[in-house]
Amino acid sequence: MSERKPIASDLLRYSVSKTMLSVNVDMPPTDKALETDVVTRLSAQVALFGPAYEKMQKAKKSQTDSIKPLELPIQSLELGSKIMLDKLNYGISAGVITQSTRILYGLGQNQTTYPDFVTEKAKLEVANNIIKGETQRIADGGTAFGYPCSLADLQVILAVVDPLVSARNAAKMAFDLAQEDLGKLRPDMDAALDKAIKNLEYKFSEDNASSQRRKMKLYGVPYRNSPNDPFVELTANVSPLSTVSFADFEMTNSGIYVAKNTGSITLRLFRTDTLNAQPGADYLTIEPGKELSIAGIELGPGGKYFSVYNTSNAGEGSLALKRFLEE
Repeated sequence: MSERKPIASDLLRYSVSKTMLSVNVDMPPTDKALETDVVTRLSAQVALFGPAYEKMQKAKKSQTDSIKPLELPIQSLELGSKIMLDKLNYGISAGVITQSTRILYGLGQNQTTYPDFVTEKAKLEVANNIIKGETQRIADGGTAFGYPCSLADLQVILAVVDPLVSARNAAKMAFDLAQEDLGKLRPDMDAALDKAIKNLEYKFSEDNASSQRRKMKLYGVPYRNSPNDPFVELTANVSPLSTVSFADFEMTNSGIYVAKNTGSITLRLFRTDTLNAQPGADYLTIEPGKELSIAGIELGPGGKYFSVYNTSNAGEGSLALKRFLEE
């Protein structure tokens, strides 16, 4: 017998609660499984949790979108800084710049190695120190460093980096605050869902196990697969930064799917109404070698196609998918 899954993620809370209310509305009056007081309580929580969840997902996407534009400028900043330091050390070794000049650049007087470039904060600090040092050296009568990286070049790069860092930090803060707001609503949302599930279990308590499970799944309650359940196995190879959708079947909220990442690339699993579309904010991540048992509703309450996205810009990803046949 298949086991009911806990409702442990915000996406699942959102999906299950919306599905329960939607299914209950569509049922004829005599077949509605949820009691009026349960519907009222759940509706009140959805009215609070739903907008907060959507706000959190938008903030999550904004944070994700703010990271990529920063990657190349930060690399350029580090490279430009190293070129400037190489020129400084060359000038010192050639005897045209004094060793004490290193102090202007935030370095030790005898330091010939690069400073710490490990963190983004360190990269920014080094670049700013170089700009201050080079500005002062030129003001003291020194000859400005030229091609392939000058003071002006490094300032231009930093002028690109600074607003991108600010935008990324603001997006992260907005995401953190949205998560905190959503977290405050979880206890009441969980209590309302627990009450609704107990209501359904009582309503279907006289059904046999298979019938009860089928009706519970109709209301969005997620289940794991049983070892002997029949399934169809499918595979997909996914090119870098691309999506592959399984067009052989249409997903359902009650469907059970076991996905295994058989490659070496991290993948994202999601639902979409358009074949091979890019993922939005609702997805599950599956690492290489890992296997996930997924109820369809865990990927959101809508979307026809089970889709997989390759997060790498280099290697091909691969996924094996078991689609368990529904009762």
